Amino acid sequence: MRVQELMKVMVLGCFVVMQTACVFGGEEEEPESWNTEEPEPDPEVKAVLDVNYVSGHLGNYSDCPDKGYSEDDGASAGEAEDSAGFAPVAGDCAEGESCGGLWNCEEAQITVNLANTSMEAATGVSVEMIELLDSDGMVRAVLPVNDVMVVGEQMSFSGELDAGEMVQVRIDYKGPVNLSELLAEEDPSRSDGRSAYQSSAQLRITVGAENADDVSTDTKEVYVISDVAT
Repeated sequence: MRVQELMKVMVLGCFVVMQTACVFGGEEEEPESWNTEEPEPDPEVKAVLDVNYVSGHLGNYSDCPDKGYSEDDGASAGEAEDSAGFAPVAGDCAEGESCGGLWNCEEAQITVNLANTSMEAATGVSVEMIELLDSDGMVRAVLPVNDVMVVGEQMSFSGELDAGEMVQVRIDYKGPVNLSELLAEEDPSRSDGRSAYQSSAQLRITVGAENADDVSTDTKEVYVISDVAT
């Protein structure tokens, strides 16, 4: 009898303990479920470009107007135009050297330092546009780019910039055949309404990449190459 009574006491005690746990512990917690949601993607990592003007000129197209840019070309801001460019007689056209067989026929060129200041490689780097500015800073023409060459290597720029890399490039482009016509700034000293003669202007160079925002820089005054008397 004692064993049976003892077992009853133990069962009753267990029942009391379980009830007490329910009262003080509240509802039993449900097991945590696995998180099936995909984590949010990291913000897009971009490269950061920097461009700085070094030197340049507007070329000379007196003896080869078909090689330069004029209003008749029909190019406008934001338009790209393919060009066969110049066909040098021998070798590549280096800055300050004639690009053709004619005395007054020299391709326009600009030299800039192009850098990737970020820790991410920049891909698809290109010169987006070269804009011709008037004295008020207004865009009067978009001058087509013929080629972008790595200075000192005589090879076209690959369009790739490693993290922290800087390269100096020469941009060959179609300069204006008649700068005064494009700028069309009135000459107050003339009574016939003809535009003032212009031999220099500022340019705006815009560079971009597939994984970087566009950056721009304005040049100093760049000049038309003077004619050589023949």
